[in-house]
Amino acid sequence: MCIFVSKTSGLNTHFHKSMVPPPPERATCPVCGRIFGRTDPKLIPWNYKSMLAHLNGYVCFVRGEPEEEFVVDLDLVDKYAKPGKKQPNPTPRLAVTAFRVLRRYGVFALLAARLVLGGRTHQIRRHLNSRGCQIVGDSRYGKTGINAWVREEFGLGRMFLHCRRLEMEVGGRRIVVEDPLANQLELVAFLDKFERAQAADKG
Repeated sequence: MCIFVSKTSGLNTHFHKSMVPPPPERATCPVCGRIFGRTDPKLIPWNYKSMLAHLNGYVCFVRGEPEEEFVVDLDLVDKYAKPGKKQPNPTPRLAVTAFRVLRRYGVFALLAARLVLGGRTHQIRRHLNSRGCQIVGDSRYGKTGINAWVREEFGLGRMFLHCRRLEMEVGGRRIVVEDPLANQLELVAFLDKFERAQAADKG
């Protein structure tokens, strides 16, 4: 049996050997959106090759002025050691992410992101940072001043990165699970306040 969960920001779902039954698909603590778990280890192969197609629908709000559509093909070194290992793998591993602008807000933009290859730790965040774009609210790769500004002016106290769609095959059946951005009230409220502030500045 598969279990789908709408994860809230701040909930850590990374694997630990003491977790029984097996945990949901791991997602970085600040990320929100759909993740899945399993109660039968034979139902879904627990590896990232099989998981790659599942993680295919993110939306994020960034500081930067990217192209309308672009792909980042940049190998990444693992940031953390895997369970049972003392050190992370030092060898760069393949990672490709596709991005598309959904809407522009001056020097900010709302983007759609899709993992084409990889599924590496912080892949979307690191790939955007390599292009001079930082996700708003990202305390690791973002801009401290921007994060403080959006927190004070617009009340956004978290990272704006949301997994809105999972697509996978289970038992020969194609399953699509969606978690619309509209369900994330804090993110929606932030966009509304941001848009009204921009309109007021122009007026």
